[in-house]
Amino acid sequence: MHYDYQTVVVTYEDEGIGSEVEYTFEQLFMPARIPFSTVCISTQNDGPPISVPIVIHYGQEVPLFGQEHTIHIRDSTRFWRLYENQAPLPWICASRLGETPVVVPPDDGADLYVCRSGQLTSTNADIVASSFALLSRYEEIRPAHLDAFDRFPAEASAAKREGFLQRPVVNEYIDLLYSMLAPFVEIRPVDWEGAPFCLCLTHDIDEVKLFRNCRRVLSSIYRSFARRWNPTDPIGVAADCCGVLAGVRKDPHDDVEMLIGIEREYGISATYFFMAGETSKRYDGRYKISEQGQLLRAILDAGGEVGLHGSFDSYLRHEVLLGERRRLEDVLGAPVRGNRQHYLRWETPATWAAIEAAGFEYDSTLGYASTPGFRSGICYPYRPFDVTRRRQLDLWEIPLIAMDASLLGCQGCSPDEAANWMYCLVDAVRRHRGIAVLLWHSGVFYERENPGVLRAYRGLLERITALSPYSATLEDALMHWIGRLQPPIAGGA
Repeated sequence: MHYDYQTVVVTYEDEGIGSEVEYTFEQLFMPARIPFSTVCISTQNDGPPISVPIVIHYGQEVPLFGQEHTIHIRDSTRFWRLYENQAPLPWICASRLGETPVVVPPDDGADLYVCRSGQLTSTNADIVASSFALLSRYEEIRPAHLDAFDRFPAEASAAKREGFLQRPVVNEYIDLLYSMLAPFVEIRPVDWEGAPFCLCLTHDIDEVKLFRNCRRVLSSIYRSFARRWNPTDPIGVAADCCGVLAGVRKDPHDDVEMLIGIEREYGISATYFFMAGETSKRYDGRYKISEQGQLLRAILDAGGEVGLHGSFDSYLRHEVLLGERRRLEDVLGAPVRGNRQHYLRWETPATWAAIEAAGFEYDSTLGYASTPGFRSGICYPYRPFDVTRRRQLDLWEIPLIAMDASLLGCQGCSPDEAANWMYCLVDAVRRHRGIAVLLWHSGVFYERENPGVLRAYRGLLERITALSPYSATLEDALMHWIGRLQPPIAGGA
């Protein structure tokens, strides 16, 4: 028997984690738009009303409230004790429910199960704590190791060590929860206007000129030779440089208009992240945003979006991010709602807090610089949670799943291998009707420096668009997601 949408009550035992439990169920129920309420049974002696047909109980014991159906998810008291003390997590991640890794194992180390007996469905797979740990990035609090750019490295993550970084496991937890609810509640699939998933193509604009100084010219000549050991390549770079300086050729890294044209061919709208500040002379300051007004307007005219590419040292400084956002808005002549940090620099949860304080609506930084995959374990937009202040942030995270530099650089992939890896991740997103956020930097398409990349990029777009995605800018995708979150009318369509 299916009930209407006013039927699900979540009960839990530990009143000290009420905010975290409510937050996590909100993220888990969000895709199917299932309204719910929470009750802490330690403060409610009578439990939920007897007329409530479905209760999800998160705790150690199964309460008997007289409801028709109970789903019991046994909690990990060990995890929550560690969390309440802000202690590091001893990631074991040896527990698997079928093929699905459960990152917070049962307290007793027992094998994982899901069983149904009469009116009770029960599991000892703590998908609530596991989802919370991944979405909040709790393992990144006070990390033992950082990389050369002060980032939490993929290699230190449980997902990388245990081999599930390329799987959106929180989506798998959502599927498990919905499978337990499905006999009693209609599960409404995520709808992208009839499309199977959403594609959000993005570009970080780190520079708009390759031949801007002698050091950069020499670097390009060296790279072109080192790629293929072909002596004609550095000669070609030098010839291109002379042509640009003579005003008869366009700088090869001035390629945004080319990207707009390619995306128009495939019916794709993209988001372009521009820098508008300098906090590091080494890594920032490669162009002046005040000189890019015409290019920014061309992006908007083509149906694209412009976001901020937060400067190198802005990731902990909300006042810097706010100043950069306002500077970009002044040139753009329109609001800037999204952000992505330069070099994907990040500190959990301080960077989220800084982005929120700077007034952004969303961020799309959260991916690993060295390895593609699902850093937060999810391919839906979600609300971040600040584990130090124990509150949900007024911000959306739209996770980045793959970046060109991760594959072509850190992983040493050929252009075709990089494109194929991205396609496989997109296919994983498609299976969960999620959002596939891909990053290709401007300037990476210069054939003499990166032979075959432009061809592979076009081939990737050809393969992805054959899957008939809903293509949107990050802002438009988020607006669609937020719009569909309006609670459905009980018994309605």
